[in-house]
Amino acid sequence: MTTPDYTAWSDMERLLEGKLTPEEIAAEEADDKARRTDPETTQRNAYWAEQNRLGALKQAERLAAIKERKYRENQRRAECRAAGLPEGKVKPQLLTRPTKVKLTPKVRADIWELHKNGLSPRGISYRLKATLAIVQRAIRLETAKEAKAAAKAEAKTYALSEQRFGSMPTFGGIIALLITP
Repeated sequence: MTTPDYTAWSDMERLLEGKLTPEEIAAEEADDKARRTDPETTQRNAYWAEQNRLGALKQAERLAAIKERKYRENQRRAECRAAGLPEGKVKPQLLTRPTKVKLTPKVRADIWELHKNGLSPRGISYRLKATLAIVQRAIRLETAKEAKAAAKAEAKTYALSEQRFGSMPTFGGIIALLITP
């Protein structure tokens, strides 16, 4: 059985019957492909592919920045804990500035003297080249130390008056306590 000659048929008949030659099939496919991928569509697809790629890069940069911020925050908190400071109250720049002064008893005494003379904590930190956090901590420690000493002295005075005059000193007993050397 020989294949019939389809050249006599019209293009429409051959298309409907599916009787195209291989060359015609290839030509039809090339024509379809050319219609599907016009230059404008290709250019538009390339543009959006580039935009998606840039968006992915920006997202990666954003995630890296968030990680870096979390890492710095954890570092700041660790430095605050190491310095004995409250974690949420101290600004990071106070700890990143290099400290030339350590909190020794002599430095604490100097800070306390300057504080008692009326110098502000910021002025003290400028004068001693120490961070504000160190100055505030020294003032806090010295204030607590003085308050403790005052409470101890008051308790001692009360205990002494209790020894001499019983548990409840009278008005005359207090005057006698003041007069006696």
